[in-house]
Amino acid sequence: MEAVVALSLLALLVPLLANLFPAALRAGRRAHRLQVATNLAAYRLDEACLQLPAPGVDLRQRLVLENQTFVVVRETYRLDPSRYEVSVSVSLENSGLAPVVLSTRVLP
Repeated sequence: MEAVVALSLLALLVPLLANLFPAALRAGRRAHRLQVATNLAAYRLDEACLQLPAPGVDLRQRLVLENQTFVVVRETYRLDPSRYEVSVSVSLENSGLAPVVLSTRVLP
């Protein structure tokens, strides 16, 4: 009787663990990529607020970090003579993830 219970528990746990473990690894990799993209966007946004570039796209670069290619685009818009809006977009090439976009308004 105990053998039947043990085998039935084993029959339930093996497929469950076989499905959850790879899904957890994929979710962990995806979260790490999103964290790196968010950090890159925050850094470039802070950098733009300090140097206040001219209006338009002033930065478009590809960065390779940890065997992943990130595309960073920074745009500056002039709202009126005293205010600018800075927008930074970071996307991971060939990932299917939505880009991380951070924006702020700056008074020079």
